[in-house]
Amino acid sequence: MNKFSNILPKWEMSDSKWTIEMLLGMEKNPFKFSLQSRDLDILQFLLEHRFLTTHQISILLFPDGIHGLRSTQRRMKTLYNVGLVMKVRPRDGDPGSKPNIFGLTHLGKDLLIRSSRVHSDEAAAVFYSLEENIIEFSYMLHDLHLNEFCLEIFKEANNRKLSFEWLPTKLCRQHVKLPNGKYRVVEPDAIFIFTTDQGQKVLHVEYERSADPRRFREKITRWKLYRRQQTWKEKYDTEPFICVVGDRESWETGGRKRRVVRSIDPLRKIAYGEAFNKIAFLPVDEVEDQTWNCLPYPDNSLSLWDQLEL
Repeated sequence: MNKFSNILPKWEMSDSKWTIEMLLGMEKNPFKFSLQSRDLDILQFLLEHRFLTTHQISILLFPDGIHGLRSTQRRMKTLYNVGLVMKVRPRDGDPGSKPNIFGLTHLGKDLLIRSSRVHSDEAAAVFYSLEENIIEFSYMLHDLHLNEFCLEIFKEANNRKLSFEWLPTKLCRQHVKLPNGKYRVVEPDAIFIFTTDQGQKVLHVEYERSADPRRFREKITRWKLYRRQQTWKEKYDTEPFICVVGDRESWETGGRKRRVVRSIDPLRKIAYGEAFNKIAFLPVDEVEDQTWNCLPYPDNSLSLWDQLEL
């Protein structure tokens, strides 16, 4: 996975004069640009998954090796110049350039709505709101690494010739009722729905960058209620299987109030202690090596795909 610095400049946006009417061919324009269906695909992926690098967009929509990457670079430059996307390039003291990270502009969002790709309410629910051009880098980093993992799922599912959907998490949030009458949100980081001859298989992904045991216990509490109240039936045909993705080795960072352990192994032990099933703990290095073997739970190390029976 790409390694990014915590030093990040502001978003870059072009001073394009394009309008929705020009883009949809309803009004003449003096510029040489023709909107393509794949452009709308790019914009929709950015709307739904917020931040993508050039390489990630290439995997999704230009899958032709180095030629596809170059085509992606050219097209993203065009979409930036037109004003449909914004970009940022992390910088630090390490040698070599960092990849551009792209986000969707308001013009890009409005184009998706006007071209009937998405409903306005749906767009409002998932659109990344830019305030004062400031980026919370930890938030962006989480989404970039999450999307990197999802693209590995995307590639492996295609290799296995599986039929699937990768859904935007903001449109899949659900609520559970606590014993005190209050409601809490259940919102996985990513959702994949696989369609098989045996029916639907639903995968909820939780990407744990910090792997905070306290926060994970709170998630387990919500997940238990989610299953007990069968809230999943509001959206899915079958109960979702949960995959927790993160680092294998323990690594700690000091703090005045708490210590954060990045390894997902302590989280596995929490889930096991709670007798929580239909869950797998997948180290990132197993994904990078294409082995997909999960941590023993409680005494096996089946691959994610075997556990999903795909």
